[in-house]
Amino acid sequence: NHQEMLDSMITVGFEQETVQSLMQLVVAVLFAGNMSFTPSRDGESCTLDETDAAFKTAALLGVTFEGLSASLTTRVILAGSEILQKPLHIDESRKSSEALIKAVYGAAFDYIVEKVNQSIERGAQSHGQSESSIGVLDIFGFETFDVNNFEQMCINYTNEALQQ
Repeated sequence: NHQEMLDSMITVGFEQETVQSLMQLVVAVLFAGNMSFTPSRDGESCTLDETDAAFKTAALLGVTFEGLSASLTTRVILAGSEILQKPLHIDESRKSSEALIKAVYGAAFDYIVEKVNQSIERGAQSHGQSESSIGVLDIFGFETFDVNNFEQMCINYTNEALQQ
């Protein structure tokens, strides 16, 4: 259950503040998956919808809604000494949102694995053993269901990360 996971993180050596920050990132990723965009009339640009999910995502990531919106709906181009902002089409903004989700989740996942490996290594060294580490393997591979739950998303992401 959730409390056992939190207790395990503390046992492995995560500070309470780090656990809280990681949980905040996971919740931000979940809310970000529910963000939506509205195309402009001409279809050449779009806006991030002012939904509860978007406002909560911004707050959990420590940015303003306006900052989140700008980062997902425009591309910044440096041309010589001039900085240009190009609006993104709705599909490009959706892909930007997906990239943000993957980057945040990926960084959190990598951090957790690194922290667990450090804990295992400290334990092994204190017992006079050689370096140890963990690996993650899902024998079922990448799966797609009509509705993916959070655990399946974690498994699928782990599989993709391990394949790279």
